Amino acid sequence: MGQNNLCTVYCCVDKLNDKYVAAECANPKLAEEYLAILDKVTVLIGLHTIVNNSYNASCYDTDQAQLYLDEIITLTNCSDACNCS
Repeated sequence: MGQNNLCTVYCCVDKLNDKYVAAECANPKLAEEYLAILDKVTVLIGLHTIVNNSYNASCYDTDQAQLYLDEIITLTNCSDACNCS
């Protein structure tokens, strides 16, 4: 999957959030699992934003940003088949 910025994984994060919302009442245990993943993804998005900001030269690290993005992709099961536009 050729993703190199947060915009390319937005739909996968959004779909995970939709799964969480749908499970809240129907399956609270599953909702807890989705929420734990969403919490971790949220932290990774923040870290990615910090190290991918070229205006903050002391933190700028595109390699680390890609590692955070790769972990987001893994946690959200993101793929080219996400079918988002």
